[in-house]
Amino acid sequence: MLKPNRGDVVQFTEKHKWCGAFGYVEEVKKCGDDYRVMIGATIPDNQTHCSTAYIFSMLKDDEFEVLGKAVMMPKGESDE
Repeated sequence: MLKPNRGDVVQFTEKHKWCGAFGYVEEVKKCGDDYRVMIGATIPDNQTHCSTAYIFSMLKDDEFEVLGKAVMMPKGESDE
């Protein structure tokens, strides 16, 4: 699997408990011979609000598939 980049849209596979859920790559960090990917997934809080759950996944665990690039991303520390 190719290394994902910040802003990629992903879907969790059957190897992850959030199977079928969509998210976006917020951060990718090199960890030894693998990459740790932080994925943001929107979840409902209650009737009127939503929150973002941040889920970590190691690339070699093959728990998600990259679908494309997000049109909009939350502004991060490294963004200008």
